[in-house]
Amino acid sequence: MISAKHLIASLTIAAVGAVVVYVWGFPTEIPNKYENSRFAAIDGQGIIPQSASGTNQGISKSSAVRAARQLADDIPDGASVLDVIRILSPAADAGIPSAACRIASDLQECSTRNANLAAVSAISRGIPTRGEDSKAVDLAARLLEQSSRSDEKCAGVTPEMASAAFARQQIAAQAGGKMMRWVALNPALDRSDFLNNLNNWQSYKRLADSYFDSAIKKASPENLFPLLNVYMPSTAGINSSILRRSDQARFMALMEVAESIGAAVPPDLQMAADKIELTPETRIAIASEKAKLDAAGWSSIDKPGLDDRKSFPRPTAADCKDL
Repeated sequence: MISAKHLIASLTIAAVGAVVVYVWGFPTEIPNKYENSRFAAIDGQGIIPQSASGTNQGISKSSAVRAARQLADDIPDGASVLDVIRILSPAADAGIPSAACRIASDLQECSTRNANLAAVSAISRGIPTRGEDSKAVDLAARLLEQSSRSDEKCAGVTPEMASAAFARQQIAAQAGGKMMRWVALNPALDRSDFLNNLNNWQSYKRLADSYFDSAIKKASPENLFPLLNVYMPSTAGINSSILRRSDQARFMALMEVAESIGAAVPPDLQMAADKIELTPETRIAIASEKAKLDAAGWSSIDKPGLDDRKSFPRPTAADCKDL
């Protein structure tokens, strides 16, 4: 049976190799297989398709959306992210949410892949000082396995390309609903590079604030746990949400909703609730918030599923095409 040291060594070599291939193993210029795009130019009126004669004709937004969906249909299964960008960028540039969604989702997958590889390298560097750690080895193995699924798909995608994902995600958010939820819970931004992306993080906060302001007024099972994470008091010492709007009265009122419908509350949320001192003033504030939630229909929602306890996953190609 392979030892932890040998496994970590192999993981390190594989992770470093993957990064080298990712950065250096593919040409920066790839022949364009999709030169005859239906979107040849863009103006203030929307997308202008290229006609058979080579002249441009303005079309309506609805026609542009249908054309973008047709382009998405033409993308084969297993297409590289570079091909997806090449096919759909003109439509995304024209503000078509379905096209922007697909590009942002694919780029976010590539960013996650790189973060996983970096984590594997960090784990491998820590093993010599901590000694053999089976949990760390297992985690590194899982991260490397997850990353390997995207190796071919993300080939040739540069960090500069990946950094454009949030701009595309913002366009997708214009479709509202699940797309806004995606941005609020899983922004395509690098958490480790906050200072260099202040403008994007400010844009994210505006979008997320708008989403959560709306979500609290519209009772739905999928938003219960995200709202609990967002309103968790800062005194809890636990930060499981990108955006924090510390409000212990609202948090406890939402916890009462969770209890009343029999939702399985994650341990971190329960620990945060247990730390709150229920003074008479606090109880009055909680009762006031609970009355607002009841009026919005929160006490009659269905029990959230286990998947609703997690951050919103990236949209699939089908999710994007249906916008």
